[in-house]
Amino acid sequence: KSEMIKILISDFYSSEPGRIENAVSIVGRLGYSACPPLINAIKGNINLRFRKTVANAIKETGSEGVLYLVRALEEERTPEMVMRIIGVLDGIGSEEMMVEELKKIHCHKDPQVRRSSLFALRCLGGDRVSDVFIESVNDTDMVVRRESIKFLGELKCHDTVDILCGLISSTYIFSKKDEESEDIQMEACIALGKIGDERAIRPLIDAVLPAKLFSVHKSKIISIREAALFALGNFKTEKVKITLKKLTGDKNSSISDIARSVLSSF
Repeated sequence: KSEMIKILISDFYSSEPGRIENAVSIVGRLGYSACPPLINAIKGNINLRFRKTVANAIKETGSEGVLYLVRALEEERTPEMVMRIIGVLDGIGSEEMMVEELKKIHCHKDPQVRRSSLFALRCLGGDRVSDVFIESVNDTDMVVRRESIKFLGELKCHDTVDILCGLISSTYIFSKKDEESEDIQMEACIALGKIGDERAIRPLIDAVLPAKLFSVHKSKIISIREAALFALGNFKTEKVKITLKKLTGDKNSSISDIARSVLSSF
């Protein structure tokens, strides 16, 4: 049987669709026992098309074979191998099972693996994965943090409003002045605008208003002020309208122009 599987694996490289379909069909008949060498083939190959073909063959072996592939994520500790498995999981089995296994692997110490699992969870989507994204807002990897904030905004996740407001507070903004943190703060403003929870109005106003005359902080980053200003446009309240009118006279021309533009939509 091992020799037969080797031949079948070589058929997956074929450019002939009929040959590939036949190989997939034979693997399906072989059943679960064919999975270990097939999983090794996935881990050992960088070609995504080949890996997806092999994953489809594993799907044909039934739910036991699919579970074996998904659980290989927990057993594998090499980041590159983990990412190769994650890359072929879409569409081969129960979404509930995929979500549970990906949540486990999302604690991986390698940020590249966490990024890959986050992307896969995002594709599965829905409120059932929001807890992972909320936790990831405080990840040590900036890409994981940024993508988590983006997705939570798209989900309109109200459970994350307080966390996002904390990211745009003056205490946080003035303590984090590197470019990566600026990106995080901008994404937090954008997400708060999409979520539309009125708890965000006061923090967004504080973020967009210029620094006070006698403040120890002499200036605010313009890009963050702009992002907060655009976010405020999603809240059609009198408090926001008053703030926008005030900002039409801002010393920074970009801020005043945006304020006038946003105000025109009220």
